[in-house]
Amino acid sequence: MRVFQIEGDWGLANLRLSERPRPVPGPGQVLIRMHMAALNARDLIVPERGYGRATGELPLIPVSDGVGEVIETGAGVTRVAIGDRVCPTYFQNWIAGDPDLAAFASALGGPLDGVMADYVCLSQEGVVKVPAYLTDAEAATLPCAALTAWSAIVTHGRTRAGDRVLVQGTGGVALFALAFAKLHGAHVTVISSSDDKLDRARAMGADATINYTATPDWARASRDITAARGGYDLIVELGGAQTLPLSLRAVRPGGTLAMIGVLSGLTIEASLGPIVARQVRLQGVTVGHRAGFEAMLTAMEQHRIRPVISTTFAFEDLHAALQHQRDGGHFGKTLIRFLGPMHDTHPYQPRTYARQDPAAVAYVMCATDEHVTFAQLEARANQGAHLLRRAGLARGDHIAILMENRREFMEICFAADRSGVYYTTISTHLTAEEIAYILQDCGARVLITSDRMMDSLGHGLPGANDALQVYVVGDTPEGLHDWTRLREALPETPIPDEAQGLDMLYSSGTTGRPKGIKWPLPEDRPGGRSMLVDLLSSLFGYDAQARYLSPAPLYHAAPLRHSMVTIRMGGTAYIMDRFDPLQALDLIQRHRITHSQWVPTMFVRLLKLPPEDRARFDLSSMKMAVHAAAPCPMDIKRRMIDWWGGIIHEYYSGTENNGFTAITTAEWLAHPGSVGRAKLGVIHICDEAGRELPIGQEGEVYFENGHQFLY
Repeated sequence: MRVFQIEGDWGLANLRLSERPRPVPGPGQVLIRMHMAALNARDLIVPERGYGRATGELPLIPVSDGVGEVIETGAGVTRVAIGDRVCPTYFQNWIAGDPDLAAFASALGGPLDGVMADYVCLSQEGVVKVPAYLTDAEAATLPCAALTAWSAIVTHGRTRAGDRVLVQGTGGVALFALAFAKLHGAHVTVISSSDDKLDRARAMGADATINYTATPDWARASRDITAARGGYDLIVELGGAQTLPLSLRAVRPGGTLAMIGVLSGLTIEASLGPIVARQVRLQGVTVGHRAGFEAMLTAMEQHRIRPVISTTFAFEDLHAALQHQRDGGHFGKTLIRFLGPMHDTHPYQPRTYARQDPAAVAYVMCATDEHVTFAQLEARANQGAHLLRRAGLARGDHIAILMENRREFMEICFAADRSGVYYTTISTHLTAEEIAYILQDCGARVLITSDRMMDSLGHGLPGANDALQVYVVGDTPEGLHDWTRLREALPETPIPDEAQGLDMLYSSGTTGRPKGIKWPLPEDRPGGRSMLVDLLSSLFGYDAQARYLSPAPLYHAAPLRHSMVTIRMGGTAYIMDRFDPLQALDLIQRHRITHSQWVPTMFVRLLKLPPEDRARFDLSSMKMAVHAAAPCPMDIKRRMIDWWGGIIHEYYSGTENNGFTAITTAEWLAHPGSVGRAKLGVIHICDEAGRELPIGQEGEVYFENGHQFLY
């Protein structure tokens, strides 16, 4: 297996890519196939033997933080199972309580071998299972930086609502400390030398910011912020020699300095008088124990806290990643992606099921009865990806799709999804001018449309990008590109530089111009865990046995995303070209549909059918029917529950997906009119001035800690 190890002598120059035998787990041990790793400041210190004898012995595999999958277990393993996604704990032998010398001698990445290896063998006591909502990239950041911040804010800092907390910098520990302090209701000040980073910290919830280059005496500048308390209750001290004297001036009497970093030096000259006279507590923080790690994960999952990612490097580019870490300009965590023969694909994509059962059906176009197998979808998506590369598109570029519900729609979406590009689906009811606005606004370099949409495009797209390339499925007018003919001439194998793409969908524009919702592209190959896969599969049960009916246009967010998640999970999507109530009931009976999605107007039309029509269809295969998009009248919902039983789910969200609530039938019957509890983000009901209102009062809905996006 591949490893990076410090060999021969200490120093970064001796950190080399090498080979070791793949380990075999013994009793009580687990073998982990690593997916991602994350860097910390100590990873620059260890290669230089910066911790003296405590650094360990050569050869040494560096880096403590990462995430992987358990692929083999030794005898007696009960804490985890094969297939579990786990993080190693930083201190392998510190389970709970106070540390001892043995605990401190069990740190990964020095003195023990770390995670920069394709496979890592650890005790079952030294791993924790990762919540499903976190991506591999996010989970990899947790063992050291996140737990250190949790220990400072929660375990030792005992932060409470209303406390004043100061966080130094915007590195990995600092950003986790900001998130955890806000989670506990604290007022948080962040200091940094970069105005841009301070702006981003404010966007994450920082209540006050200070640029310590422009304001070197930030202790004095903090007086107005902490006047009512006489100083900060807690200072997350990351600077060391140069910042500690200022921290001693800024902390309140009886306050705490959580000593974590020594970035500006180990030796200080500071008066001990304030420490004694003001009863200041100096608390050293060295990561934390496994029990704290698991408590932190519970809180993160409940509140859907997401780590901030900076840049991702390939495994073989470890030296470049370390230099990036040393340069210090990053905001968030630096990651290492493990890609090799054993990591050629992630599971949540058509390729997985094309290998398992090529003839299994991925989706059906109900109007034409076209059945697309996973093997066909995989081949056509690969060809489409090659065509997008031929068109000059690279990761981060943009395409737009304008067509009715037809077979090619999903093939193109999955082609973009594995090409690292954004794809915008455009309503077929828009005018040429409205279409041109979206194309210009999103920066689309390619438009893929259908022959049926030619009349809508009229004499062109006024104001659209002159360099826009237009491809057509179906009968292709002269002068435009024939998508199908060009695609079919290309290889059915994957492109060499596959990357995860994303949809960038537009709001309806009811408050003005439509707005594009842009999520950050993940630094990963296609088919990995995603927020949507985890959220929708966990709430609504999409799996390999699901037969999902989509009765709405695919250019809408919900039909597109639910259809794609169904296919990612190995299920089958049944896609109607347009909604018809009798046809929908017939499809449920004929295809034994298990999952479906509706809007309230569809419920109204279903209920208007004569009773004898409604009674003649067998709907017993249905396990879940979810509705959203608009308020459902209470009498309509009650009648649907009377007809279909306790399978009716409802959710409240938006295209932004920065917040998401859901409610089951039983919950709704107990709380009629409710849209449920938050499953993504934290809900706040506020007045027009942004002040939170008491429970039971009406106001504007805000979500906190949701998925990051830009308009």
